[in-house]
Amino acid sequence: MRDSSNTVIVGAGITGLVLAYALTRDGHDVVLVEKEQSVGGLAKSHSYDGFVFDVGPHRFHSDRPEVNDLIHEVLQDDFRMIVRKSGVHMFGTYFDWPLGVGSAFKLPPAKILPILLDLMRKKKPNSGNFEDYIVSKYGNTLYEIFFKAYTEKFLRIPCTDISRDWAITGIDRAVIDKKGQFNDLLSLAKTLFGAKPVTRFIYPESGGMQAFCDLLRQRIVENGGKVLVNAQVDGIEHDGAQVRGVSIAGAQYRCEQLVWTAPINEVLSLLGEPRADLNYLSLLLYNYQLNTVPRADYQWCYFSGSEIPFNRVSLPTMFNPSLAPAGCSGACVEVTCRESDELWRTPGLVEPAIREKLRATGLIRGNADIIGCQVERVPHAYPIYSMGYKAVLDDTLRSTGRYRNLKLLGRTGAFWYNNMDHSIEAALSYYRELTGVPAYSKETAPAVDPFFPAGYREPQLQGA
Repeated sequence: MRDSSNTVIVGAGITGLVLAYALTRDGHDVVLVEKEQSVGGLAKSHSYDGFVFDVGPHRFHSDRPEVNDLIHEVLQDDFRMIVRKSGVHMFGTYFDWPLGVGSAFKLPPAKILPILLDLMRKKKPNSGNFEDYIVSKYGNTLYEIFFKAYTEKFLRIPCTDISRDWAITGIDRAVIDKKGQFNDLLSLAKTLFGAKPVTRFIYPESGGMQAFCDLLRQRIVENGGKVLVNAQVDGIEHDGAQVRGVSIAGAQYRCEQLVWTAPINEVLSLLGEPRADLNYLSLLLYNYQLNTVPRADYQWCYFSGSEIPFNRVSLPTMFNPSLAPAGCSGACVEVTCRESDELWRTPGLVEPAIREKLRATGLIRGNADIIGCQVERVPHAYPIYSMGYKAVLDDTLRSTGRYRNLKLLGRTGAFWYNNMDHSIEAALSYYRELTGVPAYSKETAPAVDPFFPAGYREPQLQGA
């Protein structure tokens, strides 16, 4: 028996959820397929005994009114606005990130002069790799003391094997606010001595980012859409030019449009196409439940030293105090790896070293602060922009482009290192393409900026 569907969307992360919501809101027939037991993808939350942990530091911040409209349409009054406070740990101390007034005086004196000299030694990039790009923009000193150490620890490959695209998108992801972006050493130096912009972001009031994802799922179902969890596409029927249907857990669905937000090679396999040399970095989350309030005042912090086994730590109660029982807090510690690594199979190997470095960096006083630690595996967390990836991706898109009703979308499906706001924007853009709805314009924008609702007072951050 064949079920009827206009659109099948594979993957219930932010992109899939927003697209399904927008289509079903207009009355379209949609089936959203998710292989996990809950929706959210990389934006889901994990909960244990009153502690809630997102998959790293998630938040909404966009200068696109259309994106902010969608966020508020879904959350309605269930949101809080937070002033950003993030940091970076290097040279054994903490700096605000992006670097602000006073940061220069915390740098080791022996490093300040070489950094200043780099301002006068402009070097043109002569290759397309990460190292060449960063040195040309920030100088060799900052590259060696920060960018190289952090990036090679994160991606686990040499900087000379990484595309410059990772530098461009990675720095954008870390900075967030366009008013505070720095794209070379001179603009970075200006941030050290100039006024630092205040960046605000939106976060659910009633829980972690899962609250936003669950609201989208609820609205999709209320609108008549289907959300299938613990299910995945196990077959694609096509004629070489168009997808005709899909098989989901053995059930057949007619498919006028297939939107794929899962890993690229999975859809290539189902189509009978050759595998692409496009790889993803996976993530191990060590979610520590702590019996103290946060001992740092950052929402998230990057750790550059190779002697520290983790890349980033986020503190959930700095986003929303309700994400832990009263008097308690959490620390989400991120370690990247490949699924082929021994660490992926036995993540407990590095946990004692993580505890020690949490103590050494001042995030905990010692083991007595720890109630427990839950480890979560997150596959396909980041597309890896290795040298030559762009040509492979272009070939893959030409191959999949032969199927006129197949669309690769989202961070994983489009092999696009983005954030949640970009995923929402991409989903809404494709929704307009499918439906013919006119592009968002200033004429249709609300009179009041939805990012800063009139009369809204920001809650205070929980202090350290």
